[in-house]
Amino acid sequence: MYAEEQFLRRKFGQPYIDWAAKTPPFIPSGKYKVKSKYPFSMKKILKKEKNGVFAIFILLFIFHNIRNSFISGEIKIENDWILWCTLASAVIYFVLKLIKKYTNLLNESGR
Repeated sequence: MYAEEQFLRRKFGQPYIDWAAKTPPFIPSGKYKVKSKYPFSMKKILKKEKNGVFAIFILLFIFHNIRNSFISGEIKIENDWILWCTLASAVIYFVLKLIKKYTNLLNESGR
């Protein structure tokens, strides 16, 4: 933590020192809360987070099935909730990708 602070002081200088003086290091405080410039946007989340959600389920699916294959001694894919969640996230991923590419549904003015 100290090394990170030293790095940030060197990189940003006085603006970082001013920010750190009013920001608690461990427990957040609402005292100096700054309102966000933009309101919450579900479109932005759908547009930006699809890759991460899909990657999480793919990795979960792969590691789950590798583990079960080692335990059972044979390569097999189990028909369980992990498979269905992975398939659902894949469908959602590709649908959102197509919507982003061919329509303006996920676009917002000013963002």
